[in-house]
Amino acid sequence: MNTDRIKNIMLVLLSVLAIVLTTLVFLDEQQYILSDEQQSNIIEILQRNNMRVSTDIPQVFRPQRQLNAFLYRHNVYGIAERFFGYDGFVRDTEGATTIITSRQSRNTITYFEREGEIVFQMPDGFFVGVLPQDFFKTATTAEELARSFIEEVLGEPAVNMQLFSNILTPNMNYQLTFFDSYRGQLLYDSRIRVHITDKGIEDVFYWQAGHSGMIGSSIPIFSADEAMFALLNHLQIGEGIEDEMDLIDMQLVYAIDNVGNRDRAVLAYLFTVTIGVNQRFNVVINAHTNNPIVDMEIVSR
Repeated sequence: MNTDRIKNIMLVLLSVLAIVLTTLVFLDEQQYILSDEQQSNIIEILQRNNMRVSTDIPQVFRPQRQLNAFLYRHNVYGIAERFFGYDGFVRDTEGATTIITSRQSRNTITYFEREGEIVFQMPDGFFVGVLPQDFFKTATTAEELARSFIEEVLGEPAVNMQLFSNILTPNMNYQLTFFDSYRGQLLYDSRIRVHITDKGIEDVFYWQAGHSGMIGSSIPIFSADEAMFALLNHLQIGEGIEDEMDLIDMQLVYAIDNVGNRDRAVLAYLFTVTIGVNQRFNVVINAHTNNPIVDMEIVSR
């Protein structure tokens, strides 16, 4: 029996099978990658409708699992003690809203329990970790001051948040936004926005969501060009915007869709758009449904 011939035939068959499997995997991957033609077409459509594209466009849109997530129940009194000092404040509750006011200053904390948002307001400015007379406002010192506030006043898990943007506003102040992340994707419901002037920190907006890993099976998502077209329709038809717009950032994030399951964060497209030189806002679109989760969140004016 000629075993060498049989071995050679088997090797050839295995080689052919490997090539076929590699080709199938490649073709499967290619169906979830935005083509150059798709990208060119959507950019042209947006430009014809007064929206310039000044950002990279996500190329991959393969099916994704959802994240088991939930809005964080804050220990707002523990935060208040770190912020004001022990018993250095008075508390007032109105329904789902808690307002905490300093005994010593005009500083306040407002906590909206249903939305999980905490707002700090410091009309006279607030410093952490630096002396006011030593503070010279730059992008770097603004970030250092914001991180000190996050670490010393908010504590864990905000200390691990990543800087997303550091904007110089039209009145020459800095607005910094930090996000938590999971497996390389930003968590839209875990973010902090800090507004810094020459007086120090004047206000902070803080949202926090917890999570416990992925859940369910992979679900298809819309491609980036389809999401960009949905964005254009939402802003022009839904919001009635006729001014020229500039799409300056676009990326996939996890976001809790309150219309669906509040205990799950879905993959979503986070768009940052500007109108003129003064107004900047975010729109978040559910990547599984192509419907807005967040209509227009003003982040700079």
